[in-house]
Formats: sequence, structure tokens, C-alpha cells
Amino acid sequence: MKDVASGHVNALVNALPLLRLHQSGQIRILATFEAGRTPVAPEIPTFVEAGYPDLVATT
Repeated sequence: MKDVASGHVNALVNALPLLRLHQSGQIRILATFEAGRTPVAPEIPTFVEAGYPDLVATT
């Protein structure tokens, strides 16, 4: 998480644990893999909305 926040890592496929950094403006979460927007961060679009209709995954 420190490397993402400091800019040493350009991308991470595990966004929600980094939600506080996103909400504070330290990082930008581009999209989620969920089928629909997550209630905890409805401002973050899904990859489906970003134009990748087959890019859906859940944990």
C-alpha cells in the first residue's frame, strides 16, 4: 500500500483495501471488477462501465 500511495507501483488489482487512500485523494481507483457499483464507494465505476463487458470477477 505504501508503494501505491507513493507512486512506486502504477497499478494494483485489489482496490477496496485501499479505499481510504482513494477517499483521501492519495490514489485513484479506476474501476472495480464487480458486476455493479459497490455501495461503499459508488463513485468508482465498474470495468463493464469502462467498456470491458467481460471483465467481471467477485471474491
